[in-house]
Amino acid sequence: MFKQAAAIGADIGNFSLKIAVVNFGREVLSVKSYPLKHVQTKDYLLSKIVSAVRDIRATVALDGINPLSIGISVKGFIDHQSGVIFVGLRSTGIGGWIIINGKLYRGVNNAGGEIGQMIINYDNGLSDKGIRGSFEHFASAFALVRRYSELSGIMNSKSRKTLTGKEIFELSYKKDPAAIKAVKENAEMVGVGLANLITIFAPYSLLRLAGKSI
Repeated sequence: MFKQAAAIGADIGNFSLKIAVVNFGREVLSVKSYPLKHVQTKDYLLSKIVSAVRDIRATVALDGINPLSIGISVKGFIDHQSGVIFVGLRSTGIGGWIIINGKLYRGVNNAGGEIGQMIINYDNGLSDKGIRGSFEHFASAFALVRRYSELSGIMNSKSRKTLTGKEIFELSYKKDPAAIKAVKENAEMVGVGLANLITIFAPYSLLRLAGKSI
């Protein structure tokens, strides 16, 4: 049913714009990634989004797919009344949103859903936001890169600056001991955070959008 019905999802990161088309059966039909400049203006981001949407629509159109809607994930505050998005350019962290009774829970000042700031290990780890033991400090892609760098001894080397989460996963597949340990620890922290959310909300479903490639 509705085999051709699909939607577009876009994730604006600090270094790249990732975009995908998913059908109503949760099958990912196409995924693309576009690099972003370090300094990003509103007009620049809007033009990149429009260009990326046109590109991926053209790709899936070859299979008769015409996406019905689009959702955009950003870090920052959203003015839902005027439809203006204020983008806080991010280093890789963990964001989220909560839907209750079919409606997005916004919280005071539209700040609800900041699950990345949930405390999961108070005894260790001060984040760049000054929060001790936050979920994103231990379970984000940057956390994975940081931990692998510590374990492998490249913490202060130039290679750390270009290392990505995706590359660490690939190293773990090749049986790199430091990569295996870093990925295992990262996965455990992700599990702790998700378990907390399940305990608090007892949700019907929990969707995890992965972005470990950055």
